[in-house]
Amino acid sequence: MNKKKKYILMQSLISIVLFSCSNSIESNLNNECKENCEVVLCNDGFFTNSQNICINPCENINCGDGECIPLSAYKTKCNPPECKSGKYLNGENRCLNPCENINCGDEAICEGKSAYSFECVLNCSENYIQENDICLNPCVNVDCGLGNSTCIIDSATQKHCECEIGYVLVNGKCRIPFKPIQFETESFIYPEAEGFINPENTDNATHTAHHNGYDIFFNENEEQYIDANFEYGGFRVDLSNEAIAIYVYSYTDENPQWKHLIDLSTDIDGLIHYDIPNDKKFSIGNHLIKLVVKGDLTEANMFIKVFKATEPLKLVVFDMDGTLTTADSEITWDYLNELWDGNVNDSEMYPGAPEVATYYYQRGYNILYLTARPYWLSEKSYQWLVLKKFPFGLLHTYEGATPDGNFDAAGFKKAYLQSLIDKGIEFSYTYGNALTDIEAYKYIGKPCDEIFIIGEHAGKECVNSVANYLYHLTTLPK
Repeated sequence: MNKKKKYILMQSLISIVLFSCSNSIESNLNNECKENCEVVLCNDGFFTNSQNICINPCENINCGDGECIPLSAYKTKCNPPECKSGKYLNGENRCLNPCENINCGDEAICEGKSAYSFECVLNCSENYIQENDICLNPCVNVDCGLGNSTCIIDSATQKHCECEIGYVLVNGKCRIPFKPIQFETESFIYPEAEGFINPENTDNATHTAHHNGYDIFFNENEEQYIDANFEYGGFRVDLSNEAIAIYVYSYTDENPQWKHLIDLSTDIDGLIHYDIPNDKKFSIGNHLIKLVVKGDLTEANMFIKVFKATEPLKLVVFDMDGTLTTADSEITWDYLNELWDGNVNDSEMYPGAPEVATYYYQRGYNILYLTARPYWLSEKSYQWLVLKKFPFGLLHTYEGATPDGNFDAAGFKKAYLQSLIDKGIEFSYTYGNALTDIEAYKYIGKPCDEIFIIGEHAGKECVNSVANYLYHLTTLPK
């Protein structure tokens, strides 16, 4: 039993046996009572005073935060308090927190030393590291790029970015990995050639095939369709009334594989048009379409891009001739070359052009290669882009173009770009070389600082001048 409990027990016993006497007759300490004596019983903590009244001697005693212990009717004792964490005992028996009204700032906390002294101590929050009395977090305001990328702290001044699966580090930031333009031929299993229905087509097919599919953007709410054209030889003889097998390779699938979609027959002009039923509509993402002539297994390829109607698709537009190639005359040479032997003319390219297109692709922009080349150069234009290692993008050519270049290139580009805006597409940056490019880009509302022109018209009409792509690449945000 501790001293305090022993004392209370003794106090209670004494209170019970105390005697008091009326008429000021004193009681003695031997428990004897003279005439008219009465026994007075007091509650715990109370004592009889000289007037035979039970009083609490602690009633008017200030022990601060401590406890008053009564010893007799006129004598008390103050026991010091047990101060809680952060509080300290002062000379008045009170527990004080010296940090109660102290502001040590955002990066430190107040630590008490005594009732009246304290110290501000550096206290770095989570993800901060203390160095030289400063809280540092090298990841603050760090942009790690695309996807669910994460900034990882290595030290107070060093960090690195970790990328979500499917993204790669490019100059320290998470980017979309480079994807070339490819037609997935290696994984495609060709059927056996069936020969042609029409004997004339057998003769025509001895010439070079010039088949073209037409890349299309759809928002998810639009009706989807496939258009393609099938021709042979320098005079573009139509493949009439022949069977075409259509296959699809959907990059949106977890494990993409070629799937047969449908067989159709060309019309008398060598064209096919297929309205995709609702139950076969393509999901949001990229889809490669391969259209195979069943007679001789020649083919056309095209891409379909489906995007969310509620999230505008952001495009960067590149003209081709004079913008990616070094001269507008390349279109004539490509046309003549195809008439002669059907091979790709290795048109001279501006150095750094693929790197600039890749810069945008890896930052999540969609690429559009927009050219006033005639539609029959679609396949050859794609082959040139593949050869020069340009990133994946959709291609659009001009059905009304002629080899002599005597056509309305600006009107063609205006109409097509506006049709994409009507679908919900936004144009982020635009590249060209001609005044017709500037005219078309301004027509759709592009400000001068988002139009880049290379060649003799660079810098005209307030647009950005591109001296060369390699230097231009160094000026783009990292």
